[in-house]
Amino acid sequence: INALARRVHLGILIENLDVLPPLFLFGVEPLDVWIKVDAGSRRTGLDWQDKNGIHELCEVVKRIPRLRLTGLLTHSGHTYHAGSLKKVNKIFRDGVDRLNQLRDELEAAGHSGLKVSVGDTPGCSLCDDWSGIDEVRPGNFVLYDAQQAREGSCRFENIGIALACPVVAKHPDRREVVVYGGAIHLSKDTLDVEGKLSYGLPALPQGEGWGVPMPHATVDRLSQEHGILWIPGPEFEQIAVGDLVFILPAHSCLTVQAMGNYLSLKGEKISTFNKKTE
Repeated sequence: INALARRVHLGILIENLDVLPPLFLFGVEPLDVWIKVDAGSRRTGLDWQDKNGIHELCEVVKRIPRLRLTGLLTHSGHTYHAGSLKKVNKIFRDGVDRLNQLRDELEAAGHSGLKVSVGDTPGCSLCDDWSGIDEVRPGNFVLYDAQQAREGSCRFENIGIALACPVVAKHPDRREVVVYGGAIHLSKDTLDVEGKLSYGLPALPQGEGWGVPMPHATVDRLSQEHGILWIPGPEFEQIAVGDLVFILPAHSCLTVQAMGNYLSLKGEKISTFNKKTE
């Protein structure tokens, strides 16, 4: 943490007192501290109704040199299972309102100037009331993916990433196309396509990029290096061994981590945090 904090303006998230002793004993660089609050997702963070716990954590942070109590942070990940725009809006605004209520109470107790940070992609994509928010952190806002499109967070035309897979075999009797692009490239996440689980959505090349997903087509199953695409429509006849087929990932976050580097439509290599461009 010290090494990274020397290079960047670093903020950390905390939700319990257990992490503070090492920061007190070994921390030498200034750090922003955000209190992680569970506003309803039931994953991590102090429950937003645990006013005493949140207040105690703020008090202890303020007593440690080099730690700057910066704000309250939440991630309303349960918007992914909302099922409707109305429910997404309600979950998103409930989270914002709960953090603002906490901020007001903490300010009355002497903790002034706290910020509110929120960050789920469906909420940030679909909601238009941004009052009471100082920072947004939607992790999938830039690229989107097939899951986000199915949830209504974006259109398929908005998805900014695809895995380009060479075709290595075709099996007309099964309407299956085998591509070089398997579990190590796409990872494990799926989405529902007409009652079937699919590891992404196949699309044909179009212009300098790719088109919308082929109707009814699925990434049916994966081995380590290869994917089996089921293509029931006339697009099957358009595909030849050696062609490229694009797969819009079910979940781009995992696919990007597996891919390592991006290749832009202009041929530019873009390295991710964990990889280096050659």
